[in-house]
Amino acid sequence: NPALVYVAGLNSPDSRRVMRGALERIARMASAGQAGIETFPWATLRFAHLQAIRAKLSETLAPASVNRALSALRGTLKAAWLLGQMSAEAYQKAASVKGVKGETLLAGRSLTAGELSALMQTCGNDHTAAGARDGAIISVGYSAGLRRAELAALELSDFDAETGELKV
Repeated sequence: NPALVYVAGLNSPDSRRVMRGALERIARMASAGQAGIETFPWATLRFAHLQAIRAKLSETLAPASVNRALSALRGTLKAAWLLGQMSAEAYQKAASVKGVKGETLLAGRSLTAGELSALMQTCGNDHTAAGARDGAIISVGYSAGLRRAELAALELSDFDAETGELKV
């Protein structure tokens, strides 16, 4: 199976997982849910099929995700060629499908002064522990310029009450 050969040849477990998932998605999509990575006839794919797969993936995925899936597909087709399951010409034509161009907007945005003030006022009006907690989270995150993941990873032991230092 060229898809399994391709996935097995990847260096990291994370790459194997991600590319296997991309190929699984393609197999299900191209076979209307009738095949998976192990049963899909990869070596029968041609240029027109890849163009259709590219178009279908572009409807629901970000450009980077489409290009990752196409990369996995090209790697699978190369494995099919190396395994003698498709001709060099068929492989070259199919693999010549171009990637998707486009930009994805960064997640999130800067808060306006009014939005920040409204958030802090809402926290101040909440006289429960959650209101104080939320106000502290917003204050620390905003004043230190922390990312969401950095805020979520903070532990009480990261704060030194004597010096007021917070280790991120």
